[in-house]
Amino acid sequence: MWQLAEDTDITIFGISAAFITGNAKAGIEPGEDYDLRHLKSIASTGSSLPPDSLNWMYNYIKKRFMGCFN
Repeated sequence: MWQLAEDTDITIFGISAAFITGNAKAGIEPGEDYDLRHLKSIASTGSSLPPDSLNWMYNYIKKRFMGCFN
């Protein structure tokens, strides 16, 4: 999914809370491993997003997203 986001210069990315949590548990760091500079928004769908997963998004995808969650 992250490779697809990089390859297509995606700007809005809809992913599930389970996908986010799974990435966090697996130690994946998409912001380091992929060029996500075009990514402007992430929409989490499905179940509730746990606070630790939100922190992971901030730390390992893009820090500037944090303002979107306040």
